[in-house]
Amino acid sequence: MIKFSKFFTYMSGKEKFMMFTGTVGALCAGFLLPCMAIAIGELTDTFDPTNGKTKILNNMRLICLYICLVGIASWVFGYLYYGLWQHLAQNISFDLRSRYLHSILKQEVAYFELENVEQLPS
Repeated sequence: MIKFSKFFTYMSGKEKFMMFTGTVGALCAGFLLPCMAIAIGELTDTFDPTNGKTKILNNMRLICLYICLVGIASWVFGYLYYGLWQHLAQNISFDLRSRYLHSILKQEVAYFELENVEQLPS
């Protein structure tokens, strides 16, 4: 088994920045889910019969604004982490495939006579 630190050996600075930014986006998106539950709990508390009509409407406006902002922020951070991690995964897989191809092409001809050609891609 390889060490965890060796996993990041071949990553460029740009890829490390993308991974860090994507992780921060994932943490923010995960933080916003309980915030939405709290906002919906506040929404149910608004319908207290002792509150007047104007207080209910004012609270509803504030809570609706809060829910909209949390929803927009959740979409932005979710898109950020998914997009960056997906792009990073494509970069890593392309790099691994190109390294594998270069290592196969550097082999001597005798290596290909001993191995089955069907086994090379796997």
